[in-house]
Amino acid sequence: MRVTAVLRRQHLGNQFIYHWMIQGRKRIREDGMKAALSSKGINIVDPKDVLTPVIPLK
Repeated sequence: MRVTAVLRRQHLGNQFIYHWMIQGRKRIREDGMKAALSSKGINIVDPKDVLTPVIPLK
């Protein structure tokens, strides 16, 4: 049987599931950058505080 481009092509759904599994295993690791930046006087801010708008109550 000949191997052609059609036979080598991968199913997009399977690739999506595989990519989802691999990316789901990744965890943020502590690399000491927070301590290095704070020692130089740079403030660390949580992105949720900056990007989430505060809606005042009526």
